[in-house]
Amino acid sequence: MKQRSRRKFLTDLGLTVGALTLAGEVVNALPPFTQQKEGARRVRPKPVTIQTDAIDFRYAPNFWQSTYCFPDDPYKSLVGKNGELLYGHPGIGAELDFFPQIVTVGVRDAGEPKFVDQKLESPGIPIITTTLEFNGILVTLTSFATNHGDEGRVDNLLIQVRPKEKPEVDCIPEIVINSKNDFWLKTEDDRGRVHFDSESGKLFLAVGSPLNAEGAAPLRRYGLRRGISTQAKPLEYFLRFPQAGQPLDKIEDRLSVDAIPDLLDEVRKFWQGINPGNAKVIWNLPDDYGKFHAACVRNMLQSREIKDGKRVYQVGPTVYRGFWFIDGTFLIEAARYSGFDKEAQECLEWMWDRQQSDGSFAGGAGEAHWKDTAAPVYALVREAELKQNWDHFRELYPDAVKAMVHLKDLRDKAVNDGTANGKYKLLPRGYGDSGLGGIRSELTNTLWALIALRHLNDVAKRLFLPRRDEISIFYDDLRLNFRNAIREEMRKHPNGFSYLPMLMKDDPQWSEPDVRKQPRPQAAQIYLSQAIYPGLVASGDVGHVELMQAVTQEDIPIETGWMKEEAVWTYNGAVV
Repeated sequence: MKQRSRRKFLTDLGLTVGALTLAGEVVNALPPFTQQKEGARRVRPKPVTIQTDAIDFRYAPNFWQSTYCFPDDPYKSLVGKNGELLYGHPGIGAELDFFPQIVTVGVRDAGEPKFVDQKLESPGIPIITTTLEFNGILVTLTSFATNHGDEGRVDNLLIQVRPKEKPEVDCIPEIVINSKNDFWLKTEDDRGRVHFDSESGKLFLAVGSPLNAEGAAPLRRYGLRRGISTQAKPLEYFLRFPQAGQPLDKIEDRLSVDAIPDLLDEVRKFWQGINPGNAKVIWNLPDDYGKFHAACVRNMLQSREIKDGKRVYQVGPTVYRGFWFIDGTFLIEAARYSGFDKEAQECLEWMWDRQQSDGSFAGGAGEAHWKDTAAPVYALVREAELKQNWDHFRELYPDAVKAMVHLKDLRDKAVNDGTANGKYKLLPRGYGDSGLGGIRSELTNTLWALIALRHLNDVAKRLFLPRRDEISIFYDDLRLNFRNAIREEMRKHPNGFSYLPMLMKDDPQWSEPDVRKQPRPQAAQIYLSQAIYPGLVASGDVGHVELMQAVTQEDIPIETGWMKEEAVWTYNGAVV
């Protein structure tokens, strides 16, 4: 069977979405398309052919992590490729793989595991099943979350052990905890408990089996009840990890494997019962495209978190998540596309609650990430367009002007600072992000200021809003200055085309003797993609498309983000 590449799948997905029929009232609410030049010929789209080829995951990473938590869940529980449970990450600032507690499952004297398979029960239901092989023994691990009102939030792990080929196997499965923390074990009434240090006594896990402890920090092994497993009757063990500090008596009623079917059924019913509040938005995508959409929506809901009483869409559903205003802008738009209007509005309001007295915004990337002041302004305009209701926009319009005035003041103060940014009369040197670390001579912040100004200027003129001339003058001036900078900052690529890097020529890193230590031309180009669309302030004459094609491998532009050496940033690939 012919296989599809990642790009082919996404291209077909775009065509499928484009072919959907929307309800008439939704179509009537869409703003008119005003970018087409007068007299231009409209091109009728070609008929859509739906591909039925399989997706072969040829570009899947060697290792991955998946989450199985609930929407708005503060406990973003993670399971790795080999079914390992990952706990205790301290958050932003720590290494990505720094988990103080890692729980794996093994079989005593059966060697290291061989990965067989891992899958979700369905794209919209995060029950994750992992299969491992230990020297002729198959171990299936099922990870899922529960949140009963009488016991609170719990991570659950079902272990099933069966022979691969032999009629039966006699074995001792074991729980392995890799941690520098002190633990102590207590076994009574055929139930095992592992606690954190005896001083706090906090329960880490409980299992309906006696436990036999071996080893010392950092690697402790806890042998489960020995047994004989057959194909028809596998050995089964059920582990529960209380996430909210619950004692054993809160979770022990459902510690038996007999409770698992009801627990799993409740999880399924919960996820199947999630419906967006806007009934006008109904997605009906065929086959793999529908699964892709369902998985994306589920992941967004798992990433979401309650902050200050509002539902906030965060960048990732992991323990090292955070909020960045650029990403948040696109997340709330995606949420509204999926019918979560109320939740998108709450997140937008939460963003604007972060505005400081001088008009600025600062998110996870720090104060010098000037883009964070521009993004909420663009988001305010875009959300009003999607709602076709400008009440909230009018209410916050003075604050939007204040944000733009703050950026103008920053620009004005930098004019004579002796930097390249000052010379071109752009926003001052700032934090570029996405491969441009530190405060440097860069163009990304100016690009996003132009995006916000472009859209705010259009609306202010159309609605005859106060201070529209002030916004217009700043936009025209900054746009002209940026065009002048382009002429000076374009570079020649070895492939023969010219392109605009996001890092300016005066940065000393361009002079590094080691070519691999020089800036990647494609670093932070994600912001130029956004400036072309939906920003509408840049065009293809800056070599962006040619540059992205030049660095594409495995259907994705490589080395575009903060991880440089032969790394792919799939988020950037989607934006491109």
